[in-house]
Amino acid sequence: MKISQIFPVPKRSSPSIPSHYRPLSILPTVSKNFEQIIYARVSNFINKNKLLTNLQYRFRNNASTELAASAIYESFVENMDKGKTKCAVFLDLSKAFDTVDHKIMLRKLMYYGIRGKQNSFFESYVTNRKQCTKVNNYASSFQTIKCGVPQGSVMGPLLFLIYVNDLPCASSFQTTLFADDTRLHLSHKDIKMLQLDVQNELDKVDTWMRSNRLSINYNKTAYMILTATRSQNCNFEISMNGVRIQQTDSIKDLGVIIDNKLSWKPQISSLCRKLSQACGIVCKIRHFADIKILRLIYFSLFYSHLQYCKIDCGRAYKTVIQPVQVLQNRIMKYMTFSNRTSSASNIFKLLKILKVSDLYQLNLEKFMYKYNADILPSSFDNFFTKLYNIHDHGTRQQVSGNFHHKRVRTDYGKKCCNM
Repeated sequence: MKISQIFPVPKRSSPSIPSHYRPLSILPTVSKNFEQIIYARVSNFINKNKLLTNLQYRFRNNASTELAASAIYESFVENMDKGKTKCAVFLDLSKAFDTVDHKIMLRKLMYYGIRGKQNSFFESYVTNRKQCTKVNNYASSFQTIKCGVPQGSVMGPLLFLIYVNDLPCASSFQTTLFADDTRLHLSHKDIKMLQLDVQNELDKVDTWMRSNRLSINYNKTAYMILTATRSQNCNFEISMNGVRIQQTDSIKDLGVIIDNKLSWKPQISSLCRKLSQACGIVCKIRHFADIKILRLIYFSLFYSHLQYCKIDCGRAYKTVIQPVQVLQNRIMKYMTFSNRTSSASNIFKLLKILKVSDLYQLNLEKFMYKYNADILPSSFDNFFTKLYNIHDHGTRQQVSGNFHHKRVRTDYGKKCCNM
């Protein structure tokens, strides 16, 4: 049950470079069934005792990339509304799952309460594992694994979450984790003090990474400065392990492009390119398919891109979102063979499809339902404040259990979901 085959899966469009492959482990079915039993018991122990940080959004129940992106975005706009300058560092780890040190991991398991025979079980699980690499019909000889957790296993992701669980405690950064994807945020009203604080905290994070045998790809790590003050010079230099970290005005993170002005223009531009391709496909295939097939194609190629992170992108200015609505109107007319000058409202009703603005409202209502039903990650527990926690006046809003609306100072504050 400790033998696995590695199938290299390309992560990028240049499969000729070996470092661009992801080592996917193919494990015996019996071992996976056995791991399912162990995973259920360990996961129940961890959740019951609340051992994992609520800043981790990967491999968690009711968590997703959209919620992680929403938490980051809310932190950004709330900070800019307060007039502070924020520095966001996006760390890029090299082969994080493959560089997990077994001895360190076993010590962390012991620290979190998995001791005695249970710790010895995991020592047996990670040691003396063997693997070979198979490409087409050719396979290498079996070699012993000295570090890392097997990708493709049931227990591997949970063991990695435990391994990086104490990273937020290593510095004063506001940390958001999505498995090995790490975002570090720090804010200050003075740009010089911000630079000094960021550099000091980055040194702590770098020390933690090297102490835990994790490798940072310094050349791909970037930072971004977000500020609502135009007159302030926001250019400064920071480094890690002697390597200067590059500054960027926009970065793609968790599938969305965030820019330093939170305008969503780069994300909308990228989205429009994907939606335009979907429009072209529907325009060509509409002569050979009925309306049911066209609706399936719409939801597969158009709606899937439109839906992602809609609760965040939907808060952009109407002039920024307008191109998306134009493309949606276009594909609706393609599907029904309507004229360009005809009204799209009746077509939306006919096909029972929501417009862009209605889709944002629906996603916002779903978010509020999940919040009231307490099925969001624990990091959202204090996202809103009830009116009865603010004052004891007998108002109708208080009796209805309405939420308190914080006062906003700028247009950035109006984009906050909890203001």
